[in-house]
Amino acid sequence: MPNSQQTLRRNMAVIGSSKDVELVDLETHVALEAQRRLAIERRLDKIESELKQAGERSERIRNLLLGGLISLAAGIAGTIFAVLLKRGVL
Repeated sequence: MPNSQQTLRRNMAVIGSSKDVELVDLETHVALEAQRRLAIERRLDKIESELKQAGERSERIRNLLLGGLISLAAGIAGTIFAVLLKRGVL
């Protein structure tokens, strides 16, 4: 009885494309689908990692902007207070 590699070679020699081979040989189809599934899972893992990193960067940027706005508001309030104090309003 031929093994799956021999069957695959024989089918590929008779039939041109791997899609056609998959139609003829179930073992080949299962093996190729497993490879495709692993490739897709790797891509999804990479995308998930990149999205997580983007979310972390976004959080840091948001915190930086919030800190800047608070500093700006405190500076403006301090300036207004100093001007009003100097003019004798307070």
